[in-house]
Amino acid sequence: MNQQLVTLQTIQNAIVTLPGREPFMLGQDLAAIYETEPRAVVQAVKRNPDRFPEDFVFRLSDDETTFLKSQFVTSNLSGKANRENPLGFTRSGANMLSTVLKSPVAVQRSVEIMRAFSALEDRATREMQRRNRQAERRASLEW
Repeated sequence: MNQQLVTLQTIQNAIVTLPGREPFMLGQDLAAIYETEPRAVVQAVKRNPDRFPEDFVFRLSDDETTFLKSQFVTSNLSGKANRENPLGFTRSGANMLSTVLKSPVAVQRSVEIMRAFSALEDRATREMQRRNRQAERRASLEW
């Protein structure tokens, strides 16, 4: 990804939400944002297992991978020669990845990624508050 093409919206579009999962980003998307190869992301996780517990990074299930392939209409979600399901990085995992990659681009983009996750969480909080207010109004009208 070209540096000027990576915007908050670009990053927000790369954040995936699935039922039962914390919002996450795919390793291949993080590699593009951090301007590195997807294999470097996988190597970073393998070489630093203590920095990537299960709540930071996980391998998507077969069902999740199939679902994402159908949503993004792509047959190459897990990479060319890689037969494993892709890695998913939570907010914490994406941040940890930037510290392991140790590049100036990764550090800068990490800040942008944290802002994108925060904006997503803020939007979800506002939506939940709106629904609660609507439920309260309905309950008061019924009373």
